[in-house]
Amino acid sequence: MPQLPDELHKLKEFHGHLGPFVVMGYLAGRRALADLRARKYFGMTVRVECEPKPPQSCLADGVQLATGCTLGKRNICIEPASDIALQFENTDTGQKLRLTLRPGLEEQTKAWLAELGDEAAALRTYELGSAAFG
Repeated sequence: MPQLPDELHKLKEFHGHLGPFVVMGYLAGRRALADLRARKYFGMTVRVECEPKPPQSCLADGVQLATGCTLGKRNICIEPASDIALQFENTDTGQKLRLTLRPGLEEQTKAWLAELGDEAAALRTYELGSAAFG
């Protein structure tokens, strides 16, 4: 197994294991902070649209670690949906960003999971960076 970057170790510790969906959420949150130039912890709200159960709901944990938005502060929520999307809003400027998975990524991660297992599939997903989103 290849060496994991430090941020994936932190994500694994926070979430309890690594899988592609928690990594997708982390990547999305990191991108949203940068693109929206939002303040971490209090400068953003997030709506995670997905199936309200794992593995898709694991997106929310990745977003929480990347952005500092938490359920306790009520600046993140999961909205049940059949298609995955993440809606970010900079609460200081009102600027919004909506991210969806690039076409075919969900199927690709399922193949990686079957072939490589959780951590290696998560690492492959991490290596996509912003290319994970359409």
